[in-house]
Amino acid sequence: MGAEVYLFAIFVFALLCVLLVLYRYMIIGAKQKLTQESDEDAAAKKEKEERLFRLYQNMEEMMDNFEAYIEETRESVEAAKAEMRQQAQTISDLIARAEATEMNARNATAMLRHSEKPAEPKKEAAAAAPAATGEGSRRATKQDAIRELLAKGLTVEQIAQRLELSINEVRLVVYGLMAKKSGGK
Repeated sequence: MGAEVYLFAIFVFALLCVLLVLYRYMIIGAKQKLTQESDEDAAAKKEKEERLFRLYQNMEEMMDNFEAYIEETRESVEAAKAEMRQQAQTISDLIARAEATEMNARNATAMLRHSEKPAEPKKEAAAAAPAATGEGSRRATKQDAIRELLAKGLTVEQIAQRLELSINEVRLVVYGLMAKKSGGK
């Protein structure tokens, strides 16, 4: 075996050493890449966690603000509701007072009418139509009186009270007058 075999063995040994060194650099480089990637992933994960945490804090803050707004709105609605109840009570009191006043006025008017019951209007009506006699003359005077009071703007109820007639009787006369009026045109 000559020197060639020794040289070939040294060459193979050198090649193996070079391969080992290259393999070691490759492994170390791959490990460094992995650690860099894992560091980058960790940084990205940490950044995501921070963003999520900020979003959560913002959501909590918004919820607190919304709850405060709801509470303020509830208080203002309750205040408005109480004010409306008070106004409704005031209106009810005013209506009750107006009804009482109206009733007192009606009673006073009725008392005045009964105390002043003039027998003279009947005499005046009889004097106004001396030529007419019987039921026909009474009808004509009622119609004239109702016509005059309608012209003054009184309601059917007021006319009935004034002339001491039933409301239906006054309505009948008014409808008859209106029929005559529309039939004449």
